[in-house]
Amino acid sequence: MFLSNLRKDMYLIDKSDKSIELKILGYQFPEIDYDDDSEWLNILINVKTRNIQYEIREPCIRTREIVRMIKGLENLLRGVIGQYETDFMEPDLDIKFESAQIEFRQFFCTAFDEREEVRITSKISKSDLESIIMQLKDEYAEILKGQN
Repeated sequence: MFLSNLRKDMYLIDKSDKSIELKILGYQFPEIDYDDDSEWLNILINVKTRNIQYEIREPCIRTREIVRMIKGLENLLRGVIGQYETDFMEPDLDIKFESAQIEFRQFFCTAFDEREEVRITSKISKSDLESIIMQLKDEYAEILKGQN
């Protein structure tokens, strides 16, 4: 089940020279509801910089990881913690938030089975962080609504 494309796009970074869009498309296996496989979400990641442009659609985040990410970012916003780094089961995707910065890392296997890393860092404001949290909550609510 794919979610509506009418929602506002969620950008982790949205600057004139670089952007990272993250969108939850829906469950990888919507027909399964009884084991860990039922938690995998199809994610769209769209990355654009002056030197790089790519888009992937992969099942790379689980629902419980979205919940942990929301809680971690809320704690960062309130000043409870100084940084938050995702702990996704998917080892090739990592996002680190600090009070005024975001770092996005993704690894790829090349055609020759070598690992290549994409790393993008950008300043982030308090309002940017608030927006990311709000949009993550909206995306998660849509996922839950789709289950009922």
